[in-house]
Amino acid sequence: MQGITAMKVPDKYEPKNTDEFGTFDRAMTKLLAVPADELQRKIKKHKKRKKKSKTSESGPSRDSA
Repeated sequence: MQGITAMKVPDKYEPKNTDEFGTFDRAMTKLLAVPADELQRKIKKHKKRKKKSKTSESGPSRDSA
């Protein structure tokens, strides 16, 4: 496993708000608190739903004609 290193930030970078990095840290903490198997299940469910909606809304492709 790779070691965790500091993210490289461009020299002229200005944060959108004063708590931008705190917001990121809280979001990542919540994400990492979810068990991996539950996260994988949600990803598969999302991909399946996305694939289903994508195929149902489009008709035959132009290339196949």
